[in-house]
Amino acid sequence: MFRQTRIVVIAAVFGLISLPGLAATPKKPEKPDSARASVEKVLRVEIAGRVDRREQLTGTLKALPESSLARWQAGFVRTASTWQSYDAASTSGADHDSRRDYSSRREQAGKTFQDQLDLAGWCRKRGLVDQEQAHLSAALALAPQDEQPSLLARLGWQRVGTQWLSREQILEWQRGNRAAAVALKKWSSKLDRIAERLSGAKRQREAALAELFAITDRSVVPAIELVLAGHDEPCAQAAIDAFRRIEGPESSLALAKQASFSEWPEVRKSASTVLKSRNFEEFVPGLISLLALPAQKEVRFVRDAAGVPLLQSYVLAVETQDQFRVQVFHVVNEQIDIVVERVRRGRPDLPLPTERVAVGPAMQRIDDVRLISDRLYAHERQQDVVDDRINAVNAQVSHVLEAVSGVDASGGPRAFWNWWSDQSDTQLSDKKAVVIVSEQEATLATYTPVVLYVSCFTAGTPVWTESGLEPIEKLCVGDRVLAKDIETGELAYKVVLQTTVRPPKELTTLRFAEESIVCTGGHRFWGSGSGWIKARDLKAQTMLHTVTGNAPVWTAKQGETAETYNLVVADFHTYFVGKTGVLCQDLLIPHGTNTVVPGLLRN
Repeated sequence: MFRQTRIVVIAAVFGLISLPGLAATPKKPEKPDSARASVEKVLRVEIAGRVDRREQLTGTLKALPESSLARWQAGFVRTASTWQSYDAASTSGADHDSRRDYSSRREQAGKTFQDQLDLAGWCRKRGLVDQEQAHLSAALALAPQDEQPSLLARLGWQRVGTQWLSREQILEWQRGNRAAAVALKKWSSKLDRIAERLSGAKRQREAALAELFAITDRSVVPAIELVLAGHDEPCAQAAIDAFRRIEGPESSLALAKQASFSEWPEVRKSASTVLKSRNFEEFVPGLISLLALPAQKEVRFVRDAAGVPLLQSYVLAVETQDQFRVQVFHVVNEQIDIVVERVRRGRPDLPLPTERVAVGPAMQRIDDVRLISDRLYAHERQQDVVDDRINAVNAQVSHVLEAVSGVDASGGPRAFWNWWSDQSDTQLSDKKAVVIVSEQEATLATYTPVVLYVSCFTAGTPVWTESGLEPIEKLCVGDRVLAKDIETGELAYKVVLQTTVRPPKELTTLRFAEESIVCTGGHRFWGSGSGWIKARDLKAQTMLHTVTGNAPVWTAKQGETAETYNLVVADFHTYFVGKTGVLCQDLLIPHGTNTVVPGLLRN
């Protein structure tokens, strides 16, 4: 059971497995957008310098008015059956009335589990799908443990083994599985021949390496992993050299896997060396998330008035960077004919439900205690195995992180958690989330919370919403903001799932032609042709992606200190700020990407 859970965690980070029941199903091919070539031409202009995409795409939109690609890049959003410019907010009609009624109802709702659940139900009856999802998410964060599975199901999460996976995670897995399947079909025969020649004479090896290194298509990465990396040491070394020649997050993650888990020490060393020159954000978050502190054990007894142990819980708390995972094993004395109320198990501050447990009439104290002790001993032995595995994974991952960071691995996981917090100029939320796993025959698990970081904007920063520009501090869960999909370029209104307030910290002021935007140094903006750039790293004349084009940063200066605000936005995890409409990342750390402009892949 524990082994399976640990493997799932590692696989979730690095995408190593195909989930049972979630295998990729063939997708119906989408109809090609006839404007793609014209749109990509304009996006390549953006890489080179200043561009007004709406103006550049005027002719394309006249010829192909229903082209989604052209509409998105020109700043239009699909609303019902029509296209609407992002700056033409609806202020009348049924849609406006619906938003007004919703806002009034939201103001009356408290920040309690039941109020948020009721508000989600109210939204559902009125067809406010986005708002329903937002308030279900809010209710989930406040829900008793026994209410969580039904909420997760309503939110579209699926139970896989002991893990709950969101729709985003499932789709990501399916995309990865499809990519791996396509890569194997395309490359496996060629890579098999290369592997055979790598074990041959010198001239054969040289020819095989030349053929391998000539492959620069990023789609080959999963095939190289599966065919070469585990074949033998020479093939694994060749795989590392091939990954070194391929840019992007796929090859960085592949290198991280080999640096951590290859069976050959020299291969691990080679991969670690290559990683030093890679973008840390492409692979470090995955490695960091594998680190954990071995379990702290605590035994709790519940007794009746006569002192008979009715319930004994053996609590195992495993600390990771962003959460405490609490495994609770409970053993009930089944021979006592009373109803007992389950105590708060393991830690007094964990909000757990009560449970009625029917038990029999006979009382055999000595045998009961002996039986309980035997079961707990078995669990303890099992946890010792888990501790050994945690320590083994920590050692492998820490060796890689030490190589790329220079941080002494003897400081344990916390040393690397602190290093990465400083490196990324982020700060974890004050309280670690608690994930409770109750063990009684079958394993049950709550959802795995997302790690939230807190890079933010000052009060008054305008955010583009479906109602126009709104100050960031006025936005609430359930509001919809203008957002963009980095991969496809889709422009849409997406619902706010969470708002945050951060204590005062030194800020960076970005000066544009007609306004200034003040934010924390770690907040990310999309640089045209460059990808995500932290505010503190922006230089004068850096071109930033906007709703309809791009705009240069005039200056970027550090200075003032103030309280700041941020959002978590559904699906795309982006939004636009300022009258300029600059694209920025929400509260989450972005995934690695191969796009150079939203909607345009590298090469």
